[in-house]
Amino acid sequence: MTEASPNRGETGERVGRSVVVGLFLTALTFALYGRALGLWWTFEDPAILLHGQIHAPWSTFFIPEVYQTYNRISFTPGLIVSFAVDRHLVGYRPALFYAHQLLALALAAGLLERLLRRYVSRLWSFLAAALFLVGIPVAGVAPWLGVRHYVDGLVLALGTILCFRRGLSSHARAWTLASAALYLGAVLCKEIYAPVFLLVFLLPEGSPARRLVHAAPLVLVAGLYAVWRQFMLSGYLGGYAQRRLDLSELMRLGRLLLGQAATAVFGVSGLPATLALGALALAFLVVVVRGGGAALLCVAICLAVALGPLLPVGDSFETRYAFVPWVFAVSGTGWAAARWALGRGRALAGLALFALALGLVWPANRRRWAEVIRVGERSRAEASFFFERSGLRDVVRAPVERGNFYSTLAEIRTRIFHRSQPGHAAFDDLFFCRHGGEGLQVFGWAESKGALERLESPDALCTAYTSTIRESAPLSLAMTRENGVLSWTFGPYAEGRWAVLLGEDLVRYDVPREGRILPFLPDDLVVTLRYESAEGWRTFSPALPFRSTNGSARLQWSR
Repeated sequence: MTEASPNRGETGERVGRSVVVGLFLTALTFALYGRALGLWWTFEDPAILLHGQIHAPWSTFFIPEVYQTYNRISFTPGLIVSFAVDRHLVGYRPALFYAHQLLALALAAGLLERLLRRYVSRLWSFLAAALFLVGIPVAGVAPWLGVRHYVDGLVLALGTILCFRRGLSSHARAWTLASAALYLGAVLCKEIYAPVFLLVFLLPEGSPARRLVHAAPLVLVAGLYAVWRQFMLSGYLGGYAQRRLDLSELMRLGRLLLGQAATAVFGVSGLPATLALGALALAFLVVVVRGGGAALLCVAICLAVALGPLLPVGDSFETRYAFVPWVFAVSGTGWAAARWALGRGRALAGLALFALALGLVWPANRRRWAEVIRVGERSRAEASFFFERSGLRDVVRAPVERGNFYSTLAEIRTRIFHRSQPGHAAFDDLFFCRHGGEGLQVFGWAESKGALERLESPDALCTAYTSTIRESAPLSLAMTRENGVLSWTFGPYAEGRWAVLLGEDLVRYDVPREGRILPFLPDDLVVTLRYESAEGWRTFSPALPFRSTNGSARLQWSR
Protein backbone atom coordinates (compact mmCIF):
# COMPACT_ATOMS: atom_id res chain seq x y z
CA MET A 1 0.00 0.00 0.00
CA THR A 2 2.80 2.40 0.74
CA GLU A 3 4.10 2.03 -2.82
CA ALA A 4 0.70 2.36 -4.45
CA SER A 5 -0.07 5.81 -3.09
CA PRO A 6 2.80 7.60 -4.85
CA ASN A 7 1.81 5.91 -8.10
CA ARG A 8 -1.72 7.16 -7.74
CA GLY A 9 -0.37 10.57 -6.83
CA GLU A 10 1.86 10.65 -9.88
CA THR A 11 -1.01 9.55 -12.10
CA GLY A 12 -3.23 12.25 -10.65
CA GLU A 13 -0.52 14.84 -11.21
CA ARG A 14 -0.10 13.76 -14.85
CA VAL A 15 -3.85 13.91 -15.41
CA GLY A 16 -3.97 17.34 -13.82
CA ARG A 17 -1.22 18.64 -16.09
CA SER A 18 -3.01 17.18 -19.12
CA VAL A 19 -6.24 18.92 -18.12
CA VAL A 20 -4.43 22.24 -17.75
CA VAL A 21 -2.80 21.83 -21.17
CA GLY A 22 -6.16 20.91 -22.73
CA LEU A 23 -7.89 23.91 -21.18
CA PHE A 24 -5.13 26.24 -22.35
CA LEU A 25 -5.28 24.93 -25.92
CA THR A 26 -9.08 25.29 -25.92
CA ALA A 27 -8.82 28.85 -24.59
CA LEU A 28 -6.18 29.66 -27.24
CA THR A 29 -8.42 28.28 -29.98
CA PHE A 30 -11.37 30.44 -28.95
CA ALA A 31 -9.14 33.49 -28.36
CA LEU A 32 -7.76 33.21 -31.89
CA TYR A 33 -10.92 32.22 -33.77
CA GLY A 34 -13.89 32.89 -31.47
CA ARG A 35 -15.36 35.49 -33.82
CA ALA A 36 -16.33 32.61 -36.08
CA LEU A 37 -19.23 31.95 -33.69
CA GLY A 38 -20.94 35.02 -35.15
CA LEU A 39 -20.77 33.86 -38.78
CA TRP A 40 -23.53 32.25 -40.87
CA TRP A 41 -23.70 29.50 -43.50
CA THR A 42 -21.14 29.94 -46.29
CA PHE A 43 -19.94 28.31 -49.51
CA GLU A 44 -21.19 24.67 -49.69
CA ASP A 45 -22.93 24.64 -46.28
CA PRO A 46 -26.51 24.79 -47.67
CA ALA A 47 -25.79 21.93 -50.11
CA ILE A 48 -24.35 19.76 -47.32
CA LEU A 49 -27.26 20.55 -45.00
CA LEU A 50 -29.88 19.85 -47.65
CA HIS A 51 -28.28 16.59 -48.76
CA GLY A 52 -28.19 15.30 -45.19
CA GLN A 53 -31.79 16.39 -44.64
CA ILE A 54 -33.39 14.73 -47.67
CA HIS A 55 -31.30 11.56 -47.97
CA ALA A 56 -30.97 8.71 -45.49
CA PRO A 57 -27.42 8.47 -44.06
CA TRP A 58 -26.97 4.90 -45.27
CA SER A 59 -27.75 5.91 -48.87
CA THR A 60 -25.03 8.57 -48.77
CA PHE A 61 -22.54 5.86 -47.85
CA PHE A 62 -23.66 3.09 -50.19
CA ILE A 63 -25.62 4.41 -53.21
CA PRO A 64 -23.41 6.19 -55.77
CA GLU A 65 -26.34 7.96 -57.46
CA VAL A 66 -27.33 9.51 -54.12
CA TYR A 67 -23.86 10.51 -52.99
CA GLN A 68 -22.91 11.98 -56.37
CA THR A 69 -25.76 14.48 -56.21
CA TYR A 70 -23.51 16.19 -53.67
CA ASN A 71 -19.95 15.44 -54.86
CA ARG A 72 -18.51 13.63 -57.86
CA ILE A 73 -14.88 14.59 -57.22
CA SER A 74 -14.04 13.05 -53.84
CA PHE A 75 -15.66 10.65 -51.38
CA THR A 76 -16.33 12.54 -48.11
CA PRO A 77 -19.53 11.14 -46.55
CA GLY A 78 -18.14 11.88 -43.09
CA LEU A 79 -18.69 15.59 -43.75
CA ILE A 80 -22.37 15.07 -44.53
CA VAL A 81 -22.85 12.91 -41.44
CA SER A 82 -21.07 15.47 -39.24
CA PHE A 83 -23.45 18.20 -40.44
CA ALA A 84 -26.45 15.88 -40.04
CA VAL A 85 -25.52 15.06 -36.44
CA ASP A 86 -25.17 18.75 -35.56
CA ARG A 87 -28.46 19.56 -37.29
CA HIS A 88 -30.21 16.76 -35.38
CA LEU A 89 -28.80 18.04 -32.07
CA VAL A 90 -29.03 21.82 -32.43
CA GLY A 91 -31.16 22.51 -35.52
CA TYR A 92 -30.24 25.14 -38.09
CA ARG A 93 -28.17 27.29 -35.70
CA PRO A 94 -24.82 28.06 -37.29
CA ALA A 95 -23.19 29.38 -34.08
CA LEU A 96 -23.34 25.90 -32.55
CA PHE A 97 -21.93 24.35 -35.74
CA TYR A 98 -18.97 26.73 -35.43
CA ALA A 99 -18.63 25.82 -31.74
CA HIS A 100 -18.26 22.17 -32.83
CA GLN A 101 -15.60 23.24 -35.33
CA LEU A 102 -13.54 25.16 -32.76
CA LEU A 103 -13.82 22.44 -30.12
CA ALA A 104 -12.67 19.88 -32.71
CA LEU A 105 -9.64 22.05 -33.49
CA ALA A 106 -8.80 22.31 -29.79
CA LEU A 107 -9.20 18.54 -29.43
CA ALA A 108 -6.90 17.97 -32.41
CA ALA A 109 -4.27 20.18 -30.81
CA GLY A 110 -4.64 18.28 -27.53
CA LEU A 111 -4.28 14.90 -29.22
CA LEU A 112 -1.24 16.15 -31.12
CA GLU A 113 0.35 17.24 -27.85
CA ARG A 114 -0.44 13.86 -26.31
CA LEU A 115 1.10 12.03 -29.28
CA LEU A 116 4.29 14.10 -29.33
CA ARG A 117 4.72 13.90 -25.55
CA ARG A 118 5.80 10.27 -25.90
CA TYR A 119 8.84 11.31 -27.95
CA VAL A 120 9.76 14.80 -26.67
CA SER A 121 9.38 16.55 -23.32
CA ARG A 122 6.12 18.24 -22.37
CA LEU A 123 7.52 21.70 -23.13
CA TRP A 124 8.21 20.91 -26.78
CA SER A 125 5.01 18.93 -27.32
CA PHE A 126 2.99 21.79 -25.82
CA LEU A 127 4.72 24.45 -27.93
CA ALA A 128 4.20 22.36 -31.08
CA ALA A 129 0.47 21.99 -30.34
CA ALA A 130 0.14 25.72 -29.69
CA LEU A 131 2.08 26.51 -32.87
CA PHE A 132 -0.33 24.27 -34.78
CA LEU A 133 -3.25 26.47 -33.73
CA VAL A 134 -1.44 29.62 -34.89
CA GLY A 135 -0.89 28.28 -38.41
CA ILE A 136 -2.30 30.01 -41.47
CA PRO A 137 -4.06 26.84 -42.68
CA VAL A 138 -5.91 26.71 -39.35
CA ALA A 139 -6.97 30.36 -39.72
CA GLY A 140 -8.54 29.43 -43.06
CA VAL A 141 -10.22 26.26 -41.80
CA ALA A 142 -11.59 27.50 -38.45
CA PRO A 143 -14.37 29.73 -39.90
CA TRP A 144 -15.29 27.47 -42.82
CA LEU A 145 -17.79 24.76 -41.92
CA GLY A 146 -17.60 23.22 -45.38
CA VAL A 147 -14.05 22.01 -44.70
CA ARG A 148 -14.86 20.57 -41.29
CA HIS A 149 -13.92 17.12 -42.59
CA TYR A 150 -10.28 18.22 -42.47
CA VAL A 151 -10.64 18.89 -38.73
CA ASP A 152 -12.82 15.89 -37.83
CA GLY A 153 -10.56 13.69 -39.95
CA LEU A 154 -7.45 14.96 -38.13
CA VAL A 155 -9.00 14.14 -34.75
CA LEU A 156 -9.77 10.61 -35.94
CA ALA A 157 -6.34 10.18 -37.58
CA LEU A 158 -4.50 11.22 -34.41
CA GLY A 159 -6.78 8.92 -32.43
CA THR A 160 -5.84 6.14 -34.83
CA ILE A 161 -2.13 6.45 -34.02
CA LEU A 162 -2.70 6.89 -30.27
CA CYS A 163 -4.90 3.80 -30.05
CA PHE A 164 -2.49 1.77 -32.17
CA ARG A 165 0.39 2.76 -29.91
CA ARG A 166 -1.66 1.81 -26.86
CA GLY A 167 -2.44 -1.55 -28.42
CA LEU A 168 1.26 -2.21 -29.01
CA SER A 169 2.27 -1.37 -25.46
CA SER A 170 -0.65 -3.06 -23.67
CA HIS A 171 -1.03 -6.15 -25.91
CA ALA A 172 -4.79 -5.42 -25.87
CA ARG A 173 -6.43 -6.30 -29.19
CA ALA A 174 -9.35 -3.98 -28.45
CA TRP A 175 -7.09 -0.91 -28.84
CA THR A 176 -5.87 -2.18 -32.21
CA LEU A 177 -9.45 -2.67 -33.43
CA ALA A 178 -10.41 0.76 -32.11
CA SER A 179 -7.48 2.15 -34.10
CA ALA A 180 -8.85 0.54 -37.29
CA ALA A 181 -12.34 1.93 -36.62
CA LEU A 182 -10.99 5.45 -36.12
CA TYR A 183 -8.89 5.14 -39.27
CA LEU A 184 -11.98 4.20 -41.27
CA GLY A 185 -13.73 7.30 -39.92
CA ALA A 186 -10.75 9.48 -40.85
CA VAL A 187 -10.61 8.34 -44.49
CA LEU A 188 -14.39 8.69 -44.83
CA CYS A 189 -13.93 12.30 -43.77
CA LYS A 190 -11.18 13.08 -46.30
CA GLU A 191 -8.94 10.99 -48.54
CA ILE A 192 -5.82 12.90 -47.46
CA TYR A 193 -5.82 10.70 -44.34
CA ALA A 194 -5.64 7.44 -46.33
CA PRO A 195 -1.80 7.13 -46.05
CA VAL A 196 -1.91 7.59 -42.25
CA PHE A 197 -1.69 3.83 -41.69
CA LEU A 198 1.91 3.97 -42.96
CA LEU A 199 2.91 6.07 -39.95
CA VAL A 200 2.29 3.26 -37.49
CA PHE A 201 5.28 1.40 -38.94
CA LEU A 202 7.50 4.30 -37.79
CA LEU A 203 6.50 4.02 -34.13
CA PRO A 204 9.34 2.95 -31.82
CA GLU A 205 7.07 0.77 -29.68
CA GLY A 206 7.33 -2.95 -30.27
CA SER A 207 9.35 -4.88 -32.80
CA PRO A 208 8.81 -4.48 -36.58
CA ALA A 209 7.14 -7.90 -36.64
CA ARG A 210 4.68 -6.94 -33.89
CA ARG A 211 3.85 -3.65 -35.58
CA LEU A 212 3.21 -5.52 -38.80
CA VAL A 213 0.82 -7.95 -37.11
CA HIS A 214 -1.05 -5.20 -35.28
CA ALA A 215 -1.27 -3.15 -38.49
CA ALA A 216 -3.20 -5.89 -40.32
CA PRO A 217 -6.65 -4.36 -39.50
CA LEU A 218 -5.44 -0.96 -40.74
CA VAL A 219 -4.17 -2.43 -44.00
CA LEU A 220 -7.48 -4.26 -44.40
CA VAL A 221 -9.42 -1.01 -43.88
CA ALA A 222 -7.18 0.79 -46.40
CA GLY A 223 -7.97 -1.86 -49.01
CA LEU A 224 -11.68 -1.73 -48.18
CA TYR A 225 -11.65 2.05 -48.54
CA ALA A 226 -9.96 1.89 -51.97
CA VAL A 227 -12.67 -0.48 -53.28
CA TRP A 228 -15.46 1.49 -51.60
CA ARG A 229 -14.23 4.77 -53.08
CA GLN A 230 -13.95 3.21 -56.52
CA PHE A 231 -17.53 1.97 -56.30
CA MET A 232 -18.98 5.26 -55.08
CA LEU A 233 -17.10 7.51 -57.55
CA SER A 234 -16.76 5.06 -60.46
CA GLY A 235 -12.99 5.45 -60.35
CA TYR A 236 -10.16 5.22 -57.83
CA LEU A 237 -9.26 8.88 -58.27
CA GLY A 238 -12.80 10.20 -58.58
CA GLY A 239 -12.90 13.55 -60.35
CA TYR A 240 -9.10 13.76 -60.38
CA ALA A 241 -9.05 10.93 -62.91
CA GLN A 242 -10.30 13.37 -65.55
CA ARG A 243 -6.78 14.74 -65.95
CA ARG A 244 -3.49 13.20 -67.11
CA LEU A 245 -1.46 11.87 -64.16
CA ASP A 246 1.52 10.10 -65.72
CA LEU A 247 5.03 10.20 -64.22
CA SER A 248 6.14 13.44 -65.92
CA GLU A 249 2.92 15.19 -64.90
CA LEU A 250 3.24 13.97 -61.30
CA MET A 251 6.82 15.29 -61.16
CA ARG A 252 5.67 18.66 -62.47
CA LEU A 253 2.84 18.77 -59.94
CA GLY A 254 5.25 17.76 -57.18
CA ARG A 255 7.57 20.68 -57.92
CA LEU A 256 4.64 23.08 -57.89
CA LEU A 257 3.26 21.53 -54.74
CA LEU A 258 6.44 21.94 -52.70
CA GLY A 259 6.62 25.65 -53.45
CA GLN A 260 2.94 26.32 -52.94
CA ALA A 261 2.73 24.24 -49.76
CA ALA A 262 5.55 26.28 -48.20
CA THR A 263 3.81 29.54 -49.10
CA ALA A 264 0.46 28.29 -47.82
CA VAL A 265 1.99 26.97 -44.58
CA PHE A 266 4.00 30.11 -43.75
CA GLY A 267 2.04 32.68 -45.74
CA VAL A 268 5.12 34.56 -46.81
CA SER A 269 7.18 35.07 -49.93
CA GLY A 270 10.03 37.27 -51.11
CA LEU A 271 13.74 37.29 -50.22
CA PRO A 272 13.46 37.88 -46.43
CA ALA A 273 10.91 35.09 -46.12
CA THR A 274 13.05 32.80 -48.28
CA LEU A 275 16.07 33.41 -46.03
CA ALA A 276 14.04 32.81 -42.87
CA LEU A 277 12.48 29.65 -44.26
CA GLY A 278 15.90 28.51 -45.42
CA ALA A 279 17.30 28.98 -41.92
CA LEU A 280 14.42 27.01 -40.43
CA ALA A 281 14.81 24.22 -42.98
CA LEU A 282 18.60 24.12 -42.43
CA ALA A 283 18.16 23.79 -38.67
CA PHE A 284 15.75 20.92 -39.20
CA LEU A 285 18.01 19.28 -41.79
CA VAL A 286 20.98 19.33 -39.40
CA VAL A 287 18.93 17.44 -36.83
CA VAL A 288 17.76 14.93 -39.43
CA VAL A 289 21.28 14.28 -40.70
CA ARG A 290 22.49 13.77 -37.14
CA GLY A 291 19.82 11.10 -36.77
CA GLY A 292 21.31 9.10 -39.62
CA GLY A 293 19.60 6.98 -42.22
CA ALA A 294 16.68 6.01 -39.98
CA ALA A 295 15.76 9.66 -39.45
CA LEU A 296 16.05 10.41 -43.15
CA LEU A 297 13.75 7.47 -43.96
CA CYS A 298 11.19 8.65 -41.41
CA VAL A 299 11.21 12.18 -42.84
CA ALA A 300 10.84 10.83 -46.40
CA ILE A 301 7.83 8.72 -45.39
CA CYS A 302 6.25 11.65 -43.51
CA LEU A 303 6.69 13.88 -46.57
CA ALA A 304 5.05 11.24 -48.75
CA VAL A 305 2.13 10.87 -46.33
CA ALA A 306 1.68 14.65 -46.02
CA LEU A 307 2.07 15.66 -49.66
CA GLY A 308 1.28 12.55 -51.72
CA PRO A 309 -2.53 12.90 -51.60
CA LEU A 310 -2.18 16.55 -52.68
CA LEU A 311 -0.35 15.85 -55.95
CA PRO A 312 -3.49 15.95 -58.16
CA VAL A 313 -4.15 19.55 -57.03
CA GLY A 314 -0.53 20.70 -57.17
CA ASP A 315 -1.27 23.33 -59.83
CA SER A 316 -4.44 24.67 -58.15
CA PHE A 317 -3.31 24.76 -54.55
CA GLU A 318 -5.49 26.39 -51.89
CA THR A 319 -4.56 27.28 -48.33
CA ARG A 320 -6.69 24.54 -46.76
CA TYR A 321 -4.67 21.89 -48.59
CA ALA A 322 -1.74 22.81 -46.32
CA PHE A 323 -3.69 21.79 -43.21
CA VAL A 324 -2.17 18.30 -42.95
CA PRO A 325 1.35 19.36 -44.08
CA TRP A 326 1.18 21.99 -41.34
CA VAL A 327 0.57 19.25 -38.74
CA PHE A 328 3.76 17.54 -39.91
CA ALA A 329 5.62 20.86 -39.98
CA VAL A 330 4.84 21.69 -36.34
CA SER A 331 5.54 18.11 -35.26
CA GLY A 332 8.91 18.29 -36.98
CA THR A 333 9.59 21.65 -35.35
CA GLY A 334 8.89 20.19 -31.92
CA TRP A 335 11.12 17.19 -32.62
CA ALA A 336 13.93 19.36 -34.02
CA ALA A 337 13.71 21.81 -31.09
CA ALA A 338 13.97 18.93 -28.62
CA ARG A 339 17.11 17.66 -30.37
CA TRP A 340 18.66 21.12 -30.58
CA ALA A 341 18.03 21.58 -26.86
CA LEU A 342 19.85 18.38 -25.83
CA GLY A 343 22.72 19.11 -23.50
CA ARG A 344 23.27 21.36 -20.54
CA GLY A 345 22.20 24.98 -21.06
CA ARG A 346 20.97 24.45 -24.62
CA ALA A 347 17.24 24.88 -24.05
CA LEU A 348 17.47 28.34 -25.60
CA ALA A 349 18.41 26.76 -28.94
CA GLY A 350 15.09 24.92 -29.08
CA LEU A 351 13.19 28.00 -27.96
CA ALA A 352 14.92 30.04 -30.67
CA LEU A 353 13.69 27.58 -33.29
CA PHE A 354 10.11 27.99 -32.10
CA ALA A 355 10.53 31.77 -31.93
CA LEU A 356 11.67 31.81 -35.55
CA ALA A 357 8.67 29.70 -36.64
CA LEU A 358 6.24 31.84 -34.65
CA GLY A 359 7.75 35.03 -36.06
CA LEU A 360 7.05 33.72 -39.55
CA VAL A 361 3.50 32.50 -39.05
CA TRP A 362 1.93 34.90 -36.53
CA PRO A 363 1.68 38.04 -38.73
CA ALA A 364 0.43 35.96 -41.66
CA ASN A 365 -2.12 34.23 -39.43
CA ARG A 366 -3.56 37.54 -38.32
CA ARG A 367 -3.70 38.88 -41.90
CA ARG A 368 -5.42 35.72 -43.10
CA TRP A 369 -7.87 35.78 -40.20
CA ALA A 370 -8.78 39.43 -40.81
CA GLU A 371 -9.44 38.60 -44.46
CA VAL A 372 -11.68 35.59 -43.83
CA ILE A 373 -13.64 37.38 -41.10
CA ARG A 374 -14.22 40.38 -43.36
CA VAL A 375 -15.58 38.13 -46.12
CA GLY A 376 -17.52 36.01 -43.63
CA GLU A 377 -19.30 39.00 -42.10
CA ARG A 378 -20.30 40.25 -45.53
CA SER A 379 -21.56 36.78 -46.43
CA ARG A 380 -23.61 36.66 -43.21
CA ALA A 381 -25.29 40.00 -43.94
CA GLU A 382 -26.16 39.11 -47.55
CA ALA A 383 -27.21 35.50 -47.03
CA SER A 384 -29.21 36.00 -43.82
CA PHE A 385 -31.15 38.85 -45.47
CA PHE A 386 -31.89 36.68 -48.49
CA PHE A 387 -32.98 33.70 -46.38
CA GLU A 388 -34.85 35.43 -43.57
CA ARG A 389 -36.31 38.66 -44.95
CA SER A 390 -36.25 38.87 -48.74
CA GLY A 391 -39.41 38.90 -50.84
CA LEU A 392 -39.96 38.02 -54.49
CA ARG A 393 -38.95 41.47 -55.75
CA ASP A 394 -35.83 41.80 -53.59
CA VAL A 395 -32.45 41.29 -55.23
CA VAL A 396 -29.04 40.91 -53.57
CA ARG A 397 -26.56 42.33 -56.05
CA ALA A 398 -23.19 40.62 -56.67
CA PRO A 399 -23.05 38.64 -53.40
CA VAL A 400 -19.76 37.22 -52.21
CA GLU A 401 -21.04 33.61 -52.19
CA ARG A 402 -21.13 32.05 -55.64
CA GLY A 403 -22.11 28.77 -57.27
CA ASN A 404 -25.37 27.14 -56.23
CA PHE A 405 -25.26 28.65 -52.73
CA TYR A 406 -28.34 30.85 -53.12
CA SER A 407 -30.44 28.40 -55.10
CA THR A 408 -29.84 25.74 -52.43
CA LEU A 409 -30.57 28.26 -49.68
CA ALA A 410 -33.87 29.06 -51.41
CA GLU A 411 -34.68 25.34 -51.55
CA ILE A 412 -34.05 24.99 -47.80
CA ARG A 413 -36.34 27.96 -47.12
CA THR A 414 -39.21 26.58 -49.20
CA ARG A 415 -38.73 22.81 -48.89
CA ILE A 416 -37.55 22.45 -45.29
CA PHE A 417 -38.98 25.54 -43.58
CA HIS A 418 -42.11 25.69 -45.80
CA ARG A 419 -41.83 29.43 -46.25
CA SER A 420 -42.51 31.60 -49.29
CA GLN A 421 -40.13 31.86 -52.22
CA PRO A 422 -37.27 34.28 -51.44
CA GLY A 423 -35.98 36.96 -53.79
CA HIS A 424 -33.00 36.79 -56.13
CA ALA A 425 -29.23 36.87 -55.93
CA ALA A 426 -27.94 38.54 -59.12
CA PHE A 427 -24.32 37.76 -59.96
CA ASP A 428 -23.99 40.06 -62.93
CA ASP A 429 -25.62 43.43 -63.68
CA LEU A 430 -26.84 42.00 -66.98
CA PHE A 431 -29.64 40.62 -64.77
CA PHE A 432 -31.06 44.15 -64.37
CA CYS A 433 -31.01 44.73 -68.11
CA ARG A 434 -32.99 41.53 -68.64
CA HIS A 435 -35.50 42.32 -65.87
CA GLY A 436 -36.01 46.04 -66.23
CA GLY A 437 -39.40 47.48 -65.34
CA GLU A 438 -40.31 44.68 -62.91
CA GLY A 439 -40.24 46.87 -59.79
CA LEU A 440 -37.21 45.19 -58.25
CA GLN A 441 -35.64 46.43 -55.02
CA VAL A 442 -31.87 46.08 -55.12
CA PHE A 443 -29.62 45.59 -52.09
CA GLY A 444 -25.84 45.55 -52.14
CA TRP A 445 -22.86 45.50 -49.83
CA ALA A 446 -21.37 48.87 -48.87
CA GLU A 447 -17.73 48.17 -47.99
CA SER A 448 -17.23 51.58 -46.38
CA LYS A 449 -20.17 51.03 -44.01
CA GLY A 450 -19.76 47.30 -43.55
CA ALA A 451 -23.46 46.78 -44.10
CA LEU A 452 -26.08 45.81 -46.68
CA GLU A 453 -27.95 48.82 -48.04
CA ARG A 454 -30.59 49.75 -50.59
CA LEU A 455 -29.10 50.64 -53.99
CA GLU A 456 -30.26 52.75 -56.92
CA SER A 457 -32.92 51.53 -59.31
CA PRO A 458 -32.35 48.50 -61.57
CA ASP A 459 -32.73 50.71 -64.64
CA ALA A 460 -29.91 52.98 -63.47
CA LEU A 461 -27.69 49.97 -62.83
CA CYS A 462 -28.44 48.64 -66.31
CA THR A 463 -27.74 52.00 -67.95
CA ALA A 464 -24.36 52.28 -66.24
CA TYR A 465 -23.50 48.70 -67.17
CA THR A 466 -24.56 48.98 -70.81
CA SER A 467 -21.83 51.55 -71.44
CA THR A 468 -19.22 48.81 -70.87
CA ILE A 469 -20.86 46.23 -73.14
CA ARG A 470 -19.95 45.66 -76.80
CA GLU A 471 -22.95 43.73 -78.04
CA SER A 472 -21.52 42.91 -81.46
CA ALA A 473 -17.99 41.90 -80.39
CA PRO A 474 -16.91 38.48 -81.74
CA LEU A 475 -17.52 35.62 -79.34
CA SER A 476 -17.66 31.82 -79.60
CA LEU A 477 -18.56 28.91 -77.38
CA ALA A 478 -18.25 25.11 -77.69
CA MET A 479 -19.47 22.95 -74.81
CA THR A 480 -19.74 19.17 -74.63
CA ARG A 481 -21.07 16.87 -71.95
CA GLU A 482 -20.18 13.16 -72.16
CA ASN A 483 -20.34 10.59 -69.33
CA GLY A 484 -20.82 13.41 -66.86
CA VAL A 485 -17.65 15.25 -67.93
CA LEU A 486 -18.19 18.84 -69.07
CA SER A 487 -15.64 20.22 -71.57
CA TRP A 488 -15.52 23.70 -73.08
CA THR A 489 -13.58 26.02 -75.34
CA PHE A 490 -14.26 29.75 -75.64
CA GLY A 491 -12.94 32.28 -78.12
CA PRO A 492 -11.65 34.08 -80.01
CA TYR A 493 -9.64 36.01 -77.39
CA ALA A 494 -6.45 34.57 -75.86
CA GLU A 495 -6.38 37.04 -72.96
CA GLY A 496 -9.06 38.37 -70.63
CA ARG A 497 -11.47 36.82 -68.13
CA TRP A 498 -14.20 34.29 -68.84
CA ALA A 499 -17.28 33.30 -66.88
CA VAL A 500 -20.27 31.05 -67.44
CA LEU A 501 -23.58 32.48 -66.19
CA LEU A 502 -26.31 29.93 -65.49
CA GLY A 503 -30.06 30.30 -65.24
CA GLU A 504 -32.26 33.33 -64.79
CA ASP A 505 -30.22 34.75 -61.91
CA LEU A 506 -26.97 34.39 -63.92
CA VAL A 507 -25.16 32.32 -61.30
CA ARG A 508 -21.53 33.00 -62.08
CA TYR A 509 -18.67 30.52 -62.47
CA ASP A 510 -15.30 32.03 -63.37
CA VAL A 511 -13.50 29.54 -65.60
CA PRO A 512 -10.42 29.39 -67.87
CA ARG A 513 -10.81 29.66 -71.62
CA GLU A 514 -10.51 25.87 -71.97
CA GLY A 515 -11.16 23.15 -69.45
CA ARG A 516 -12.98 20.05 -68.29
CA ILE A 517 -14.59 19.16 -64.97
CA LEU A 518 -16.86 16.51 -63.50
CA PRO A 519 -19.78 18.48 -62.03
CA PHE A 520 -23.30 17.46 -61.10
CA LEU A 521 -25.60 19.31 -63.50
CA PRO A 522 -29.31 19.16 -64.26
CA ASP A 523 -30.32 17.96 -67.70
CA ASP A 524 -31.67 21.38 -68.73
CA LEU A 525 -29.48 24.44 -68.40
CA VAL A 526 -29.59 27.98 -69.75
CA VAL A 527 -26.04 29.23 -70.37
CA THR A 528 -24.78 32.76 -70.95
CA LEU A 529 -21.09 33.24 -71.80
CA ARG A 530 -19.42 36.34 -70.36
CA TYR A 531 -16.11 37.79 -71.54
CA GLU A 532 -14.28 40.73 -69.96
CA SER A 533 -11.24 42.21 -71.67
CA ALA A 534 -8.14 43.58 -69.98
CA GLU A 535 -9.32 47.07 -71.05
CA GLY A 536 -12.57 46.64 -69.10
CA TRP A 537 -15.19 46.19 -71.83
CA ARG A 538 -17.50 43.17 -71.77
CA THR A 539 -19.53 41.12 -74.18
CA PHE A 540 -22.11 38.38 -73.70
CA SER A 541 -23.74 35.59 -75.61
CA PRO A 542 -27.52 35.36 -75.59
CA ALA A 543 -29.15 32.90 -73.18
CA LEU A 544 -28.41 29.52 -74.79
CA PRO A 545 -30.23 26.25 -73.94
CA PHE A 546 -27.92 23.36 -73.04
CA ARG A 547 -30.06 20.23 -72.82
CA SER A 548 -28.80 16.70 -72.15
CA THR A 549 -30.17 13.55 -73.74
CA ASN A 550 -29.06 10.28 -72.17
CA GLY A 551 -26.30 12.16 -70.35
CA SER A 552 -24.89 13.77 -73.51
CA ALA A 553 -25.14 17.35 -74.72
CA ARG A 554 -23.42 19.58 -77.28
CA LEU A 555 -23.61 23.31 -77.74
CA GLN A 556 -21.85 25.43 -80.35
CA TRP A 557 -22.45 29.11 -80.89
CA SER A 558 -20.50 31.99 -82.39
CA ARG A 559 -20.97 35.60 -83.39
